[in-house]
Amino acid sequence: MPGKGIAGSKREIISIGEWFSRYPSTQIYRYYDSDKAAKAGAYAYDVFGIGKLKDITYRITPNLYDQTYSYCSELVWQSYYYGAGVIGKPCSAGFTWQPATTIITPYDFTCMPGFNLMGSINW
Repeated sequence: MPGKGIAGSKREIISIGEWFSRYPSTQIYRYYDSDKAAKAGAYAYDVFGIGKLKDITYRITPNLYDQTYSYCSELVWQSYYYGAGVIGKPCSAGFTWQPATTIITPYDFTCMPGFNLMGSINW
């Protein structure tokens, strides 16, 4: 997203150079199904980039379905869920996992089926 990490702030668009300035150690994951990945990307752009949720407010809330607020990893999860029909269960989720009561972290994608580590970048 990133949203400056401050509840109530708006998302911001930053360059790739600014990203690596802020996050010099970055892991890159890819979803195994390129068609679904493209659908998720298109959804993210259409809804969060230029669409009705482009000005969504940054706030971490425990409901992955809710689009009143969003945060970085939730935006990715929602794009795969709403845009491509992919339901990813976070690593930290227990047996009785419910998306309506879950906070997802960037590292939760490391154990979701279909997401594969492509590489790491250290600037």
